[in-house]
Amino acid sequence: MRETPDKAELIKMLLDAGANPGAAAAGNSAISLYIAALQNETESVRLLLKAGADVNARGGDREVTALHGVAIHGKPEMLRLLLDAGANPNLAGKSGTTPLALAVVAGNMENARLLLEAGADVNASSKGRTALMAAVREDDAQKAAALVRLLLAAGADINATDQGGRTALMLAAREAQPELVQTLLEAGANPKAQDKQGKTALDWALEGGNGKALAPLIQRTGVPANPGKVLSEAAAVGNEDIIKALLAAHVAADATAAGELWTPLVTAAFHCQIESIRLLLDAGANPNATSIAGRTALMEAASHCRAEAVKLLLQAGANPNAMDESHDTALMYAAQRGDPESVRLLLEAGADPNAMDEFHDTALIYAVQRGGPESVRLLLEAGANPNAMDESHDTALMYAVQWGTLESVRLLLAHGADANHQGRHGKTALDWALEKGRIEAAALLRAHQAK
Repeated sequence: MRETPDKAELIKMLLDAGANPGAAAAGNSAISLYIAALQNETESVRLLLKAGADVNARGGDREVTALHGVAIHGKPEMLRLLLDAGANPNLAGKSGTTPLALAVVAGNMENARLLLEAGADVNASSKGRTALMAAVREDDAQKAAALVRLLLAAGADINATDQGGRTALMLAAREAQPELVQTLLEAGANPKAQDKQGKTALDWALEGGNGKALAPLIQRTGVPANPGKVLSEAAAVGNEDIIKALLAAHVAADATAAGELWTPLVTAAFHCQIESIRLLLDAGANPNATSIAGRTALMEAASHCRAEAVKLLLQAGANPNAMDESHDTALMYAAQRGDPESVRLLLEAGADPNAMDEFHDTALIYAVQRGGPESVRLLLEAGANPNAMDESHDTALMYAVQWGTLESVRLLLAHGADANHQGRHGKTALDWALEKGRIEAAALLRAHQAK
């Protein structure tokens, strides 16, 4: 039985029979040479070239040459074979893309080096995008750094711009490549250049949240405009790198945005960014600074965050009895949120369990409505008055029998809550329990001589 010929044999047979080496392959718009080169068929490529195939012939919708295809995925040996046969390293495809740009996009260091040695134009561009700009977008940091060094050594224009006016430095800052930012700056990249939107590399680093790229840029351009706003925004999302870069540049930890009274610390507490809180406190942020509503970071932490944040702020000297414009305290906010650990920390720090807000509500009244029995127990054991009345003359017991737990009712009664106190409309706790259908609570009240 006769063996099937390999590809090189088949091509030789076709060529010997008079086939055109430049003809399109059946079922494929690419030229024969392109296909053979891309499949790394060295002997087939040699035969086609010897038979007169045009090494610079273009094929496909993108009008690329065999060199384009090999630059991306091919082996260096195949690339060298095509170059030795006269392949033009500067012949661009339909979109203007050169083999060098494709090799860089593919992260193919060796092919990029060979193309440069063969005379590839390091500053050729497609729609303003150069090989250097492609290099800074490489995900592999080590590979990107090597490509950038290779291109710079070959004379790449470090300050060339794309159609949007962006430089390689701006792209590196945007793509979170801090090492490349440093490399480009040391090689002479202009940190003050602006794109067509008026943005600098510093602006792009901030927009991308790339704090590690920020430090070397700040060293050369100074801190960004409105640093308090930038610091607060970083604190809100917990971007530690940006916070560190700004603090290292001597931006005040309490810097505020123009026209804004919220400090970065209050913002960090509101968004429950623990590490932001820690960094700002370590940098000297005032733990008792207030927002426009008079709320402190401690109040925001008690209201929106965790006990860990409350503890950090108390250790830094936050006042547990500070009141906002509504006379609410951090203890009230913690009680409302049902966070017994924060309630415990605040009480241990000296928070007043009997403080009243503008509606005469106490932390205990809030705890029985929205918190839980553990917070109620902690407050009562700390001396909270079970018979304190709000502006409607209702007590914690009345709210507990309506919306609280049975355990909270038990705790209040055990600590001396008046079961027969009359509040609004002359109603007692028993009246409210019956009205709300809280049968077990009503039975418990009756056991304490409620009428």
